[in-house]
Amino acid sequence: MEPRMEHNLTPSNTQQIEAWKLMIVDDEEEVHQVTKLVLNQFAYEGKPLQFISAYTAQEAQEMIKAHPDTAVILLDVVMEKDDAGLRFVHYVRDAMLNKNVRIILRTGQPGQAPEKRVIQDYDINDYKEKTELTAQKLYSSVYTSLKTYNMMSEIEASKMQLQQYAHALTYVNESLEQKVKIKTQHLEEKNRALRESIWGTMTAMVEVSVLEERTKMAKEIHDIAGHTFTGTIVQCEWLKHLIQEEPEQALLKADQLQNHLRQGLEKIRATVKTVYTNARDSHVEFHRLVRHLLEETERHMHVTIGYKQKNQDELEQLPTDLQKLLFHALQEGLTNGIRHGKSTEFQFKLIYKNGLIDFQLQDNGIGTDHVTYGFGLTMMQEQVEAWNGEFFFQSKPGKGSTLSIVIPYERSATNTRGETATGELNISRMNSS
Repeated sequence: MEPRMEHNLTPSNTQQIEAWKLMIVDDEEEVHQVTKLVLNQFAYEGKPLQFISAYTAQEAQEMIKAHPDTAVILLDVVMEKDDAGLRFVHYVRDAMLNKNVRIILRTGQPGQAPEKRVIQDYDINDYKEKTELTAQKLYSSVYTSLKTYNMMSEIEASKMQLQQYAHALTYVNESLEQKVKIKTQHLEEKNRALRESIWGTMTAMVEVSVLEERTKMAKEIHDIAGHTFTGTIVQCEWLKHLIQEEPEQALLKADQLQNHLRQGLEKIRATVKTVYTNARDSHVEFHRLVRHLLEETERHMHVTIGYKQKNQDELEQLPTDLQKLLFHALQEGLTNGIRHGKSTEFQFKLIYKNGLIDFQLQDNGIGTDHVTYGFGLTMMQEQVEAWNGEFFFQSKPGKGSTLSIVIPYERSATNTRGETATGELNISRMNSS
């Protein structure tokens, strides 16, 4: 069996055609000569015919393989065998998969291949009896066949070109999606690093401010203590001399020295109290940072944020790590709501009551049925769960999204992260573990 081959005509083939190939397949030499004589001056769209002759079906198979761009075949039925022509039709259409070439069946023995059966069973394009095929009819049949062949070739070429465009477009689209994905990952990483940098900078500013204040207070304590004790030492030396020479004067001097020491002690106590008060009040920075974030977001992102907070004093006594978590959650929620949810309004509440921290951020964004946790939400959930808390993110199309965090925390108890209510490390717990 001959191998199956597919006939393709690309746009370049069509443009480079110099002559239309017409194959004459007939076992009578006279038929070849008459056909060439009749069609010798034939031209279609300014291009002449190129004649190819085959005298048997087997020879025709070799010719069609050598010239797959043949446009028209004038085919006899009865040659080396009674059905040789019909077998050749089967080879062209089914083995070579050549659907474009126009096949005109010419037979001198209609009884061997009745027109009705041949038209039904074989893919031929025209059927003519040699006795009725005049020069004019032959000319018309070839002209019509070439017109159809040219049209089909152009359609096939356009189809192939569209397929190439489709493949190219698919490649470009996949490449673009990959680039967008990589760019998005880079932006998310930069955004996360920026948020961490902002928080780190704010925290460092607070710590530097507290350190500067404490350094100032420590200097005051040093100056007060140094002045008081230096003066006292000098007076003690003088007092020892007076005790021997002038006891009454020494007693008076001892009273003065006692008052001097008492005043110095009071100054030191006042300074220490100031340091303690400033250290305690440094937690107010959390509230200020939250307010600052909300105000800056409203100002620069042109959104409206409603804010509800209860038990502010209690919130400001939370450990630093827990304050950072709540602050980061607010940052992430606002960023996602604006960038992905297209939100313009937010409602934010932060309440600490009955040993529970209740955080909720609701927006009026577009919402979605398919919630996918990115890097930010995933990290946030893990941090909340590390505090034995619960993390919720709900969203519905047209109804916005809600970010909720509930964390149990008792100020008087040591939390699961090894911190006390003041945010200091629990040394006894670390040693025991």
